[in-house]
Amino acid sequence: MIRTTVKLALATVVYYSGLLSVIERVRSRSKPYGSCIILMYHRILPIDRDVRERPEWERCRSLPGILVSPEMFDAQMRYIASNYKVISLDQLLRCLDSENSLPSKSVVITFDDGWRDNYVYAYPVLKKYKLPATIFLSTKFIGTNSIFWPERVIKCLTDEGQFVRELLNDAGVLVPAVIGKLIRSIGETGAAQLSLVLNQLIAEMKQLTPDAREALMKMLFNRAPENIPATSGARVMLDWDEIAEMKTAGITFGSHGISHELLTMISPVQQERELRESKRAIEERLGTKVDSLAYPNGNYDDEIKQLVRQTGYRCALAVASAHISRQSDRYALGRTNVHQGNSLGIFGGFSESLFACHIQRVLG
Repeated sequence: MIRTTVKLALATVVYYSGLLSVIERVRSRSKPYGSCIILMYHRILPIDRDVRERPEWERCRSLPGILVSPEMFDAQMRYIASNYKVISLDQLLRCLDSENSLPSKSVVITFDDGWRDNYVYAYPVLKKYKLPATIFLSTKFIGTNSIFWPERVIKCLTDEGQFVRELLNDAGVLVPAVIGKLIRSIGETGAAQLSLVLNQLIAEMKQLTPDAREALMKMLFNRAPENIPATSGARVMLDWDEIAEMKTAGITFGSHGISHELLTMISPVQQERELRESKRAIEERLGTKVDSLAYPNGNYDDEIKQLVRQTGYRCALAVASAHISRQSDRYALGRTNVHQGNSLGIFGGFSESLFACHIQRVLG
């Protein structure tokens, strides 16, 4: 809490003193053809509503690091529309590949995964402010009730807010030590720290191969009070009709792989399948060329970048924050992740100064 208050105070000073404007001008002069910020969103979803009052599809919860409330998203987009030039990802690439300079203070808006809430809550706001955006789809999940494994883990270990105690029982020896320790701590963790523990747990599980992770999850779910399946009681991802409607309004779509597996954790054969088949599925459904990819979890290496190029993609987006310029690697374009806390004021509303400093990568 103290750290958050100090950061908010510093952001207020930097923003309202004019120092942020000075920083922006200095950065602009250092890049003669201009630069662009790419924002990365995931889920736009009511955060504070009681779980019992939510529609069933909204009960599938994710980590706070990928959540923004509809009200906060509206405030963020209003600020962006008033202070920046929002361009499409395609326009960004055209500028980078030509002699044209990027528009001053340009921003690209992107969403990862293909959540249903992108249509229900984000799309109306984008239309309201006439803002283009690109949504990266994990095609295996589109139009189904399937959910990503981190959401399955969250549901299993929290049971919609009730801690699952002594989950491991006598099988703890089969679980990697760090993961076992984190799981055991769930039942003793207060609500304020629960998200931090879950975040650490999921980060550790991302280091496992898909087969090792699924074996671990099978053991965990079999020991949970309810066996947690790989599906939700209601569809939480976009369907193709929603995607087609958004396409007619200028929203574009790229690939996020088939299964959202981290490309660095699977074989070259699987990597190529993820890249080619997800691209083809979107192109066939929408009748349009797909040439942009967002790496699942931002994971890539030089061999993967080369494979992305060979499979017909024009660019690939990572997750490390960066100001994009003509010198940027087209197959490792950095983005700035946005979640609720990045613009949350001391009284719970939108903090313009904090959001402005966050997207400009000031104050960390």
